[in-house]
Amino acid sequence: MILPLPPAVFNLFQSVVEDLNSEKVLPFVDNTAIVAGVSGGVDSMLMLAFLQYLQEVSPFRLIAAHLNHGLRPIAADQDQAVVESYCRQEKIEFTVKSVDVLALSQKRKQGVEEAGRKARYDFFRQTGEGILAEGNQERYFICLAHHEQDQAETVLLNLGRGSGLEGLIGMEIVMANIIRPFLLRSKTEIIEAASAAKIPWQEDHTNFEGDYRRNRLRNELLPLWTEILSYDVSPRLGRLSQNLLADARALRTEAISLYKKALLPDGSLSTKILMSAPEAIIIRTLNIGLKELIKTRNYDSMTVSKYALSRKEAMMILHLCKIDDAAKYSLDLAGDVSVEVYANTLRFN
Repeated sequence: MILPLPPAVFNLFQSVVEDLNSEKVLPFVDNTAIVAGVSGGVDSMLMLAFLQYLQEVSPFRLIAAHLNHGLRPIAADQDQAVVESYCRQEKIEFTVKSVDVLALSQKRKQGVEEAGRKARYDFFRQTGEGILAEGNQERYFICLAHHEQDQAETVLLNLGRGSGLEGLIGMEIVMANIIRPFLLRSKTEIIEAASAAKIPWQEDHTNFEGDYRRNRLRNELLPLWTEILSYDVSPRLGRLSQNLLADARALRTEAISLYKKALLPDGSLSTKILMSAPEAIIIRTLNIGLKELIKTRNYDSMTVSKYALSRKEAMMILHLCKIDDAAKYSLDLAGDVSVEVYANTLRFN
């Protein structure tokens, strides 16, 4: 990386610092480890350089983690070589794991995208947990290089699934122990900064293939939408996400307050107190209760965050809460979870 930083790089990095300061995650202290998910693409390579920039004022431990997915053997090895070479040159700690993602997807009966995503997240979490086990760091964060266009694609995918408010928010800069520093920054800014800093990177050729839904959104739908409207819609979708995030956080605050009020000494929830709130708050409160149960199963924070009631499940639970008699009702939910409603109390099992 070129020092002193060229203006395009310095300006982008300072904007990202402001984004992270607004989320109150900086500075990283010396008992913190940052596991940077680095694919070798321009986004993650520049993110790695940004984390180096942060290290100038914060002595945290930085580890570049690369998953060799084996989908395009020659290109995959080239991706790994670029990351490994940069880390060697910059004296950055580097770890790599090879996974046959295609075989994994067939074994799990998942799409290649989904299997690859899970393999990456599992690897990053295993790396972080291994660092904590060494005893020198007390916490770790996973840094991923999603940017504004990735956010636009996520919002559109969730919209197509009929998602609610949380789906339209898409990704957040900080979610559990995952940080996405570049989420509010455009692909154009990232490429300009990486070029100015002379950061090496590999082009991910799967970005131009039509095999994956996200790639079709990126290469077909978004350009067509931009052509029709005569402006780039990605920043608008990003702003939509940020605007809705403020509303969602207010609702979360109300739901946390209701959960604390409804929580009984035996760990169940008072249905009388629950049903005194608006439906939107009740459903979020039920999801808090569900996540508290999932935490007892020793799942990682990212897995816990993905557990949520479907609209149908939430409505069925609300119906049971409205029944005012002494009978005991039980309902089986997804994920090997059940809910029991009895004598004005509700409990997840």
